[in-house]
Amino acid sequence: MVRAKPFLMISRLACGGKSAFPSYNGSETTMNHRVDPHQTPQQIFYGLSSADTAILPELRPIMARLLPGIIDELYRLIGQTTDLAPVFGSHDKIPRLKQAQINHWTRMLDARMDADYIASARAVGQAHHRIGLSADWYIRGYGFVLRRALILLAAEGHGLRVLPRRRVKIGQMQSLLSALCLADMELALSSYWDALTNEQHRIVEATLERIDTQASDVAGESGEGITC
Repeated sequence: MVRAKPFLMISRLACGGKSAFPSYNGSETTMNHRVDPHQTPQQIFYGLSSADTAILPELRPIMARLLPGIIDELYRLIGQTTDLAPVFGSHDKIPRLKQAQINHWTRMLDARMDADYIASARAVGQAHHRIGLSADWYIRGYGFVLRRALILLAAEGHGLRVLPRRRVKIGQMQSLLSALCLADMELALSSYWDALTNEQHRIVEATLERIDTQASDVAGESGEGITC
């Protein structure tokens, strides 16, 4: 007689006789995606439909509790990083920057990929570019916050008293948070690239104008020495 593993038995009892953990085999590993023309590319490719974001009411209060500590950790690390400390200026600005970070994450957790949010996310990238924060440091900082958030979310699903269905929800929250961060990062980085492209265009135009001016000056000087 083959006995079921105790953990799986508990998960089935907690979920009305069904396992809390989905099993995949054969065709079940293939997801059927239907493109909704009313959704943004971010919503389609990152999985941010209304069904995917249904768990947001449970995720928001947890992140509201975790974010202040994570942001504090980030800025302590920034203060110890030689390349970053000058970019963020005096310590007097740090509380305002921390609050701006928390405000942005709070807005991101609304999962509204509308024009206002897209403009806000792109403005973050523009602001970072303006103060001289390179895209690689932006990604590293974002990676630090996301990693800490995922670790702390995982801790919410640990412990003997945590039901298996709760662990499944924590996994769903981690997946949703990762998707939201990727969408947010994509929008911010797109503004970085736009700013860099515009700068390159200005440099090229200024160079061409300088060459035209110099060529005109040379032609004028040559013409002064010619007499009929």
